[in-house]
Amino acid sequence: MKKILIAIFLVALMAVSLAGCKSQDIVDDSGKKVGDIKVTKDGDTTTTSAHIELGDRSDEGGDCNWDGDCRGMSRCSRGKCVAVECKFVSDCDDGADLCYQGKCMTEEDLYARFDTHTLSTFCQGTCENCKEGKQMNTMVSGRGDTTYRICPDCGDDDDCVGGAWCDLGKCVMEGGSAPAEASAAADSPADTHSDSAADEDVFASAEVREYEGKDSYEPGDVVLANFYGDDPYWTTARVELYDGEGYNIIFDPVDPDRTSKSGYHADYIRFADIGEGDLVYAFKDRDFDNRVDAVVLSRGGEQLHLKYADGSEGDLDIYAVLVPIV
Repeated sequence: MKKILIAIFLVALMAVSLAGCKSQDIVDDSGKKVGDIKVTKDGDTTTTSAHIELGDRSDEGGDCNWDGDCRGMSRCSRGKCVAVECKFVSDCDDGADLCYQGKCMTEEDLYARFDTHTLSTFCQGTCENCKEGKQMNTMVSGRGDTTYRICPDCGDDDDCVGGAWCDLGKCVMEGGSAPAEASAAADSPADTHSDSAADEDVFASAEVREYEGKDSYEPGDVVLANFYGDDPYWTTARVELYDGEGYNIIFDPVDPDRTSKSGYHADYIRFADIGEGDLVYAFKDRDFDNRVDAVVLSRGGEQLHLKYADGSEGDLDIYAVLVPIV
C-alpha cells in the first residue's frame, strides 16, 4: 500500500506541476480520495505541500487486516488491533535484546522458543496449521548490529491455516496452545547434498568478513552499499558518477525493470572485492523471492560461481547477491 500511494503521489505531483494547478486531489485506483497536493506562490517562491492518508487506522480493539492498520503500540492479531510491548527494540528496556512480534525478548528467551538456522543450513522443522507445512527462515534484528536467525512457524496470521493464528511465531489454535510440531530430524527428508564432506568443508571454511572502503570510487566500480548504515547486509551496486557531495550508484543494472539509482555518501559504501570463500545471500536464478545462502567458489568480472546451501552449483551475476555484515 505504501509503495502504491507513493506512486500515486508522484503522478499527482507531476500533474500539478504540468498543469500549473493550485491544488490536486490524490485518488487511489478506485477513485477514492486519499490526499491532496497544494501549490502556493509568494513572489518568485513556489511551495508544494502534500498530505496523504495511509488508509483508515484503528486504535486498540479496532478492526485490522495487517499491522499497518493499527495505531500506536498495537499490532493486528485475529482481525483486531491488540496492545503490544514494543514495535522496535528501542521501545524495550535495557534488559531486552530485541523486539519480536510485539514482545521484548532476551536472546535466551528467543533461542528457547525457536530452533535456529545458519548461513549453511535451512530451517528443517515441520509445523501443523502453517501454510507451507514447514518452518520459515527468518532473520530478526536486535540491538546494534546483532542479527538472530530463527525458525518460526509464521510471521503473521496469513501464514497460518485451519483456524489457527500467529502468536509469537507459532501457529496456535483456540486456547492459545501451539499444535504439536514434528521433529526435524525424524520427519524432514534427508538432505543428500549438505551431508557430503565436500559441501561441509566449503561452508565450514567460508567467512563473513569486513569489506574495506576506498578514498574515492570511479564510474563502473562494483560496490557494496548500505544506505542507512544499519541494514544487516550490503547491497551490490555499480557506481555511475560522483556529483561533488555523494556517489550516484545503480542497483541491478542487469535488469532494466529493476534498475534504480540513488545517492550515497562514501561512509556507506565499500569496495565489492567479493571472492572465493566469501559467504553471500544469493537470489538463485535471479528469483528475488528465493534467497539462498551460498559460498563463492570463483569470480570472473561481475559473474560469480556459487555453491548453494542445497548442494547445487551455478553462475550468478554479482548484482543478484547480498553480502552479510559482520
